[in-house]
Amino acid sequence: MGLTLHMDPEGGLPEASLRLWSPHAAALSVLVKGCEVEVPLTRQGDDWTVRLAPGVLGKGDAYQVRCDRQQP
Repeated sequence: MGLTLHMDPEGGLPEASLRLWSPHAAALSVLVKGCEVEVPLTRQGDDWTVRLAPGVLGKGDAYQVRCDRQQP
């Protein structure tokens, strides 16, 4: 699992990207503490990825990954 913050060289809000390895998951999503939105991850082979909008997730922010279903 990896979380990367992409800092804006102009001083704007950072963007965050999340990458997970979960070959048997049917669906994954990320929930950011204090945010009411659940953002789905996109499957790319056995990996799942998402790039969040600027300011949604910053350094030190808490987040949770949800795996709704598992494939057999």
